[in-house]
Amino acid sequence: MFKDILTKGGKSDKENEDCVYLCDDFGFVMDGATGLLKENITNCVSDAKWYVEEFKNFLIKNLKTKKNLKGIMKDGITYVSNTYNNIEGATSVKSKPSSGIALFRKNENNIEYFILGDCQLIIKDKKDIITKLQLNDLPKLDNINIGRMVKIAKEKNINVIDARPLINDYLVETRLTQNTNNGYWILSDDINAVDHALHGTLNLKDIKQIIGLTDGFSQLYEVFKVFTYEELVNLINNKKISLDNLYDTLFTLQENDSNCNRYPRFKIRDDASIFNYELD
Repeated sequence: MFKDILTKGGKSDKENEDCVYLCDDFGFVMDGATGLLKENITNCVSDAKWYVEEFKNFLIKNLKTKKNLKGIMKDGITYVSNTYNNIEGATSVKSKPSSGIALFRKNENNIEYFILGDCQLIIKDKKDIITKLQLNDLPKLDNINIGRMVKIAKEKNINVIDARPLINDYLVETRLTQNTNNGYWILSDDINAVDHALHGTLNLKDIKQIIGLTDGFSQLYEVFKVFTYEELVNLINNKKISLDNLYDTLFTLQENDSNCNRYPRFKIRDDASIFNYELD
């Protein structure tokens, strides 16, 4: 068995709203998002960072049990939401923090998975077939808004990154569709989101490798298209490149397109996290 993780903040590691955890029996990445109005009532640098850290600690304790995975996720939403609501000032918060997640857990002879938001799992089986598991509801909405940025940038003859503040109203509209059938589903304060997750099981004996990524790291193949996700898995699996070197490649690509004109995106760089789990 081989395990490796990496997480980097887009602005700084202190402000990193991602988190990653990996042990012998389970692993997950989380991608936190602060509420619309950037409200902050916790003792963390942001409420989103507080949310993912609280949820991370809850999962570390509870994924070790035999309890049903979807039940654990619903209990986690309830527990973290109640904890947040007991903090002074919570009643005045109009938009609660949220988070995407990609998680796997060994459960006897199976591997369970659970995905919400734009985090991903990539699975390689013993026949070297590689499958990417993800939901498309949030990425679809993000792509629409990025398209709006590009259109405004062309019309106003400005850089794409400078068009970002000009689509704030659209971003508010998107966020207001959180945990609705017409929008996207995410970890926040609604347990109904769990029933809209990508959830299933795989036969443990068939699996060779599991990689989990937040969308900040998957930019390597989804935005910059340095290689395909299949090639990424094989590079990591064969130890041809380290996670640190992969991040350095991503960082350089982002720096070389700091105006986001060639590779349109919301910001120069996002928080980025990844884990690599290779079975015996």
